[in-house]
Amino acid sequence: MNKTVNGDGDLLYGNSSQQEEKSEVILFEIEQHLYGVEVCHIDEIVPMMELEPISDKDQKIEGIMNLRGEFLPVLDLTKKLGFQRKEYPFESRVFITTIENKKVGLIVDKVRDIQFLQIETLPLSLNESKVTEHRLARLQTNENVQLISPQSFLKEINLNLSNGKSQDDH
Repeated sequence: MNKTVNGDGDLLYGNSSQQEEKSEVILFEIEQHLYGVEVCHIDEIVPMMELEPISDKDQKIEGIMNLRGEFLPVLDLTKKLGFQRKEYPFESRVFITTIENKKVGLIVDKVRDIQFLQIETLPLSLNESKVTEHRLARLQTNENVQLISPQSFLKEINLNLSNGKSQDDH
C-alpha cells in the first residue's frame, strides 16, 4: 500500500493505480457546485413538490413526498454535502432512487445535463484500516466532477418506514 500526502497535508493510503471506466452521468448543482451521479443509481427525476414534515429529531429526513400515492422519505443533498439550505430554487429536482427495496428522494438544486463520461475510481483513505473510494467523472473540458453515491448518504438513516413515519417516530 502506498502512502501519499494530499494538498491539505493529510496522509492518504492507497494504490497509485486507478481504475477507469465510462458511464452515463447526471450532472447536477448544489449551491453552484457541480456534482454527478451515475444514471444507474437513479430511477427517475421529478420536480420538487410539497413535502409533509415529520418529527425527525436528527434532521436527517427533510420530509415525506407523496409520489403517485407512494410515500417516500426525502433527504436534502445540500445539507448532506455540508451546505446550509436557504430556500429551494425554482429549478430544484428530486432524484428518486431505490435502496434496500425502498424508494427514497434526494433533493438537488438543479439538473444540468446527462453525459456519457470517463469515470475514475481512486482508492483513498485517511487511515490504513479504512480504505474508501473517491469517484470522479472527467468532463470534455478535462475538469473533474465528484460523483456521489446515493447509498452512501442513506446508510445513516433508518429506511424502515411505515405510514410516512420513520422508525424513530414509533
